[in-house]
Amino acid sequence: MIIDVNAYLGRWPFRRLRYNTPEGLVRLMDRAGISLAVVSSSSVLYRNSHEGNLELAEEIEPYRDRLIPFAVINPSYAGWREDLEECVGSLGMKGLRLHPNYHDYKLTDDCASKLIREAADRGLPISIAIRMEDERQHHWLVKVPPVSIYETAEIINRFPEATFILAYIHHSEAEMILNACPERENFYIELTSHYLSGAYPNQLQSLVDRIGVERILFGSGIPLKYPESALMKIECLEVSEEDKEKILHKNAERILSL
Repeated sequence: MIIDVNAYLGRWPFRRLRYNTPEGLVRLMDRAGISLAVVSSSSVLYRNSHEGNLELAEEIEPYRDRLIPFAVINPSYAGWREDLEECVGSLGMKGLRLHPNYHDYKLTDDCASKLIREAADRGLPISIAIRMEDERQHHWLVKVPPVSIYETAEIINRFPEATFILAYIHHSEAEMILNACPERENFYIELTSHYLSGAYPNQLQSLVDRIGVERILFGSGIPLKYPESALMKIECLEVSEEDKEKILHKNAERILSL
């Protein structure tokens, strides 16, 4: 069994995507042997991000046995509480995905702190997308810096009761988080970034050796990325099959209460 904690549905304005419909995504998952995927809207550039949540909920309704929706909430928008209540209460979304860099707020802002506290109180895991794609691939008129690692470390320390998933994080950034949050076990790292490689130098192995397999989650970034590259990272790990199972699905099952 494989659970992918970093997948998307919808439009991406800067290039044509394949498999970005529920039907297409499930076909791609079947090809890669992925059983379940956590999905959020890739329409992060909508002025009203909640419209992406509504689209997502409608489109995946026939695929709820395969696709687990996470809500994209923008806490700098005055109506974020109503958006959150609808996503969780009415639409059955199981967690949050935050894009501070695209939505123009800092994780340390008061509005973000209120959202994180609300999510923690509801038992919702919070996925923070450090980036959506490699900065070298950005459109020349829309260059979006990654989420601040210092701010990420600060909120991990500030909210030990919350559960954070750090998506598309580079190896060096993960090391910075670990150095800044040595006592915290409330955050997990997923595998999408190509700067978290399983080949030489085996950055993923060094990360596993430092924090253990219990804090690593399988994520691929589909359909913006190919799932096979993330699967290859697991193949290169020098850990037991039981530990690989933890990364592939058991850790996610625990976080998502599956």
